[in-house]
Amino acid sequence: MRKYYEQESCIAREQTLPKQKSPKRPAKAVAAAHGERAGARSGDGPKAACRVALIGFGTVGRAVTRILCETVLGENGDGWLRLTHICNRNVERKKQAWGPNNVPSDVIWTSDFHAVLESDADIVIELIGGLSPAGEIVRGALEAGKSVITANKQLIARHGPELLQLAGTKGVRLEFGASVAGGVPVLPALRTGLCGDRLHGIAGILNGTCNYILSRLESARIPFSEALEEAQARGFAEADASEDLDGGDARAKLAILALAGLQCHVAPESIRARSIRTVEAVDFDYASELGCTIRQISRADLKQDTLFAEVGPSLVTVSSPFGRVQSNQNLVLTSGKYGGDMAFLGAGAGVVVLIGEDGYGGGRVSDKTRQKCRGEEWKVSSFHKKVLWMNRHPH
Repeated sequence: MRKYYEQESCIAREQTLPKQKSPKRPAKAVAAAHGERAGARSGDGPKAACRVALIGFGTVGRAVTRILCETVLGENGDGWLRLTHICNRNVERKKQAWGPNNVPSDVIWTSDFHAVLESDADIVIELIGGLSPAGEIVRGALEAGKSVITANKQLIARHGPELLQLAGTKGVRLEFGASVAGGVPVLPALRTGLCGDRLHGIAGILNGTCNYILSRLESARIPFSEALEEAQARGFAEADASEDLDGGDARAKLAILALAGLQCHVAPESIRARSIRTVEAVDFDYASELGCTIRQISRADLKQDTLFAEVGPSLVTVSSPFGRVQSNQNLVLTSGKYGGDMAFLGAGAGVVVLIGEDGYGGGRVSDKTRQKCRGEEWKVSSFHKKVLWMNRHPH
């Protein structure tokens, strides 16, 4: 009871304190204050801002830029990050569409990513996706001694170990927390919070597009094509959703999770992937008779030196954690020798959820940069694991 009354007293004191709000300043004033910090990097003391360059000004890039300008940079222009470059093809058209007053006036707009690599930026955020030229950009930035933040799952799944090794050699960091499960901080958890455990299994719903479609088939019994159109209209699916529907997206994410949690480096193409295109509304009627529903499940199990992995539509019981995941949500379950089972749940598809993880990466990288920490604590296992694939669920 004493603790309860002490808590009530603290709440009462907090409610009596006068509320102070930071005065908001016009965008031009913020831009001016932002410009005054141009020389902060060369100054002494902890107030020197980290310079951030953004490569890729598409939907996600614009959203990240807005967050940087409105939040991370500080309402009064005195934040600890400073946006220096925005790089994209047809950059003038992008600049005019975005509006010149929406970013600080000293930000450099360019279509040449080499100009960014040759600049004095401390951090490069890569948001163009794909393997080329994203791979060249990330390698070039690391070679130039710049830390990199990326949500590029295809690049990390295929070249993560070598890029991490390069980052460690150059004394910088490579962060990719948003490459798996959108806004769910599962990768930071695997790399820090669970690094002391010995994980032997990871399973999850890793693609929000597929989960939205399957959830709609389950709840509304609508045709597959109609559910896909809904997902596209809501921004959960690309115009060409083949990578999502056929399992390519999920298996790249599973490869990253296997690397982070199980210390197994496996090529995404080696993971068997089955499409959800064959699932129809009537299949949910049959599944319900068994007390089940259908979800796209990605699974990796490590048994001694053998990794079993697969992605595809599977029967799961309605009462299970997977059966309760709806809409565009992602769920990752880990199984460890010491910690047992852990669950990570949150939004997986859409734009806004990626910003939180990219912001996390920015905070972590800049913090390490300012502390002048060097090296990469996540070391990839030196031995190769034999990879075999098995189908755990019948068609």
